[in-house]
Amino acid sequence: GGTGGGTADGTVQAATMMPPQWSPALLNKPGYGPPMWPGPLVYAPVNELGVVFLFGAIAWQMGYVAQRWQTEFPDCELVRHMGDGRCQLVRAELEYESRNFLKHMHDISQCDLIICWRHNWPECPLEVVELRKLVNAEMFARAFPPQMYAGWQQKNLTAGERGSGNPSETRRE
Repeated sequence: GGTGGGTADGTVQAATMMPPQWSPALLNKPGYGPPMWPGPLVYAPVNELGVVFLFGAIAWQMGYVAQRWQTEFPDCELVRHMGDGRCQLVRAELEYESRNFLKHMHDISQCDLIICWRHNWPECPLEVVELRKLVNAEMFARAFPPQMYAGWQQKNLTAGERGSGNPSETRRE
């Protein structure tokens, strides 16, 4: 007996693991991707709109500049830096997964590039940029250095938080 989880002969019984019971209220809340902070997104994209936002935030680091965005297919026209002072116009479609290009029945002849979070269409005849393999903390640190936020932080501190950094020395305004 006793309360230690053992049996009368001294062996220990394995605890039975039951799956958690999720409440319906929690199932109705949005889901998030893995954390990506620091960066323009706190969590990795979980849909196409997250891919659009993330790409827009880092496009220049990848050598792209958006020339036009639209709600029709393809999503955007980009100017891509080719080196030696040359650029190239590319038509790009952004998708959460590359295979969604097929689900949406897009015309391959009207697009040059798919930008996605997850590339799951191995036989895709178009060039594919898979963002999840390109983004990392180093990239975000270069794109969003701490000094970028220094002015904002100083401007948004309350009067009691300003001063020499010594909590006993506060400046009144």
